[in-house]
Amino acid sequence: KADLNLHDFAGESYDLCIAMHCLHHLISLERLFNGLAGALHGNGCLICEEYTGPRFVEFSTPIKKHALTLFKALPQSLKRDRGGRLMK
Repeated sequence: KADLNLHDFAGESYDLCIAMHCLHHLISLERLFNGLAGALHGNGCLICEEYTGPRFVEFSTPIKKHALTLFKALPQSLKRDRGGRLMK
């Protein structure tokens, strides 16, 4: 267990990281994703699920734009689905 707002991934390595409905609690997604990018093995996998929509949480347009900016900033190696296809 760790506070992902503070956790230092230095020297750690993972095959799989799963983030289920928790990323909205983090102060800096950039910090987390940079740490995970260095901690995931070469063919490791990051699975994130954050639901947004009219029946649960609808993010505002500025927040959606920010999320898209963060997604675009991720290395391509972290934007592949389970079949190896590059996600847009």
